[in-house]
Amino acid sequence: MLERHPYASDAYSRGLEGDGRTRLEVPPWRSNVLVRCAASDPSVRTASGLYPYASLEPDCDLVAGLDFLREQGVGSVSLVTDALWQPPLEALRAAFDLCRPFKTTYLIDRAAGPVRFRKKHRNRINRSNRRCRVRRVALADHIESAYEMYRGFAEIKELSGSMDFGPAYFPNLAKMKELTTIAAFVGEALVTLSIWIRFRDIAYFHLGMSNQEGYGIAASYACHGFAIEHFADCRYLSFGPEVGLRDSKEYPLSGFKSGFSNATAPVYLCGASLLSRA
Repeated sequence: MLERHPYASDAYSRGLEGDGRTRLEVPPWRSNVLVRCAASDPSVRTASGLYPYASLEPDCDLVAGLDFLREQGVGSVSLVTDALWQPPLEALRAAFDLCRPFKTTYLIDRAAGPVRFRKKHRNRINRSNRRCRVRRVALADHIESAYEMYRGFAEIKELSGSMDFGPAYFPNLAKMKELTTIAAFVGEALVTLSIWIRFRDIAYFHLGMSNQEGYGIAASYACHGFAIEHFADCRYLSFGPEVGLRDSKEYPLSGFKSGFSNATAPVYLCGASLLSRA
């Protein structure tokens, strides 16, 4: 059996079900989507890619996957591609009605040369490391803290939709063998969680959350510094794009992620109306 990307797996998609969303496996894509009834017309079902990316097999049959969704009664589909695990851009453009650049993913590509942080990032890592201790932990031991810190993060970033995680999300995530959770502590108190997903030679920064003390000492910098060393055998570290609906240098995370990066790659927003294909 072919190894599936973690973001395409049944195990991961189960944690995103709920609040009207159900997962649907798309065999031609060897992946899953989330299906729900359209708000404007409950008789119409819409499909969306999983958070944070629709990681599609590079050689998958995109058209057959769209036909499969139509046969399942899905009227439209939209997804955001994974810059490091997707079919060629020409194939995406040929299959979908819409395929346009959406955001910029910030990366470390070790093949592009030595990893060198911005001076500001080096200084913040060093200061943060003097004020907290960083180590790997089991996410299963910190589920309640993860939810509490995530709720605070979501309020700050005004998140909704694909990042509106239900009660099964973190417990389900904690079971995944590809997961690495890095935590920062001040004394015995947990102040930051940094969650990563690994696939082959790619390590994805999945989610990062802090409480007020963690934000105050910039503990996320220490966690990222730890992760970059921990995943030293990975060619790529993907820090992801900015959170929200668009790229913007006005958002703090853009500077945070770009300061660790030595490369970037675009992700694409793809969509198709399936009713017209009948």
